Amino acid sequence: MRVSYPKLNKAEVVLSHGHGKFKVEIVLHGNKINLDAHAETDDMYKSIADAVDRLDRQLEKKLETYHHNHKGEHLGNIERRHEEEILEEIDDY
Repeated sequence: MRVSYPKLNKAEVVLSHGHGKFKVEIVLHGNKINLDAHAETDDMYKSIADAVDRLDRQLEKKLETYHHNHKGEHLGNIERRHEEEILEEIDDY
């Protein structure tokens, strides 16, 4: 993957073969983000590469949307502010 996102913490990969096709399903889980991609071709490695490319595009799109919504604010500041909001909610609870 070309894009890195440090909040991803779990990946599930399912490889299957049937009727001459290799099917790949990849699901990524993280802090407020879940992505999944499927691919099916005659070649296992091509299926994996296609699914990874789809995940890469999804992650790029998510990050672009996230940065656009926060008007260029540094990601570290956004995360810090979010963590402070969560701590305030816990304290109020």
